[in-house]
Amino acid sequence: MVGAVRASGAFTALANQLTVLPLPPTAQVVVFLVVAALLTGLFSAGPSMAALLEVAEVLARRHPPAAIYVGLALSVCAGSSLFITAATSGPLTQALVERAGLRGADRQPLGFGFVAFMPVGLLGFATILGVGIVTTLLQL
Repeated sequence: MVGAVRASGAFTALANQLTVLPLPPTAQVVVFLVVAALLTGLFSAGPSMAALLEVAEVLARRHPPAAIYVGLALSVCAGSSLFITAATSGPLTQALVERAGLRGADRQPLGFGFVAFMPVGLLGFATILGVGIVTTLLQL
């Protein structure tokens, strides 16, 4: 997937578009962090991080590299917390809970599906992304 995305030039184009947004440079970084988190939520951490490194490289020429790369890492962590499918452990945990036949105090089978995870995922996403944005902005 990473190879296909890189070959398409989509992320190089994204990097170029990001740098010409009519926003202050710090706002461009915030947009990058939010987009990185959302893409990770949709495509998973590994492929997103690998592909977004191209965009981070462009931003790291204009800003302190440590701020950009730490911000990217935290955004990827946030994105992988968004949906149960965004991290490797989500589907595995879902399968293990179902296979074990776990039951709650009310004796009903426990479920660990997409909808049940969503409130926790949104909270984790917002918290980690917020910390990532603040940490990055403090380093700029």
